[in-house]
Amino acid sequence: KIIKINPRINLTETKKAKRALPSGKLKEYILDRDDFIEFIGYIHRYMRSCERTPIPFNKLEEEHIRDLMLPYLNQVFTKGATGETFSKFGKTDIYLMIEDGCILICECKWWRGPSSLVETIDQVLKRVTWRENYGIVIIFAKGDITDVLAKSVDTIKNHTTNITKEVKEIQEHHFYSNNLRQDDKNKSVEIHYLFYNFPNK
Repeated sequence: KIIKINPRINLTETKKAKRALPSGKLKEYILDRDDFIEFIGYIHRYMRSCERTPIPFNKLEEEHIRDLMLPYLNQVFTKGATGETFSKFGKTDIYLMIEDGCILICECKWWRGPSSLVETIDQVLKRVTWRENYGIVIIFAKGDITDVLAKSVDTIKNHTTNITKEVKEIQEHHFYSNNLRQDDKNKSVEIHYLFYNFPNK
């Protein structure tokens, strides 16, 4: 049986990244929502494989797990994803590139209680510019994942920038909220939250 392997995704194609105003000589791109969800799918497939072999990952810091994820993402996206890249007011963990710049920012964190999640949401909001329409928070948790999810949903719902005070669930491990940008109160950014469990034993 021959298994066909999908080609690498070229984000400069119209179907993967849409041209945004202003038009002219300078190219501006925003990530289409369907393709953003597709990108999350690649993260999820990699992290699910990590959950199946949790013991090595329990000893790693966030940046080490991120560094293991980057080569996988770079096999899929032609322009690549980089780590610890400066954006706006600080460095972001995963920075998805296209030909003319960044279109997606991700932050990775071990769960250390609700305050660590608040801090991570704030970091995403500090990193995104008006050109990025999405952000991702990836949480690695040990122990009782059900308790972590319950506390996380409550924390996301009550974050000061959450416009609707709602948290929408896409899958059991995947939620999102709409949050006000720090530098433009008339625009929002859709932040997605992915959770992965690494039990101690």
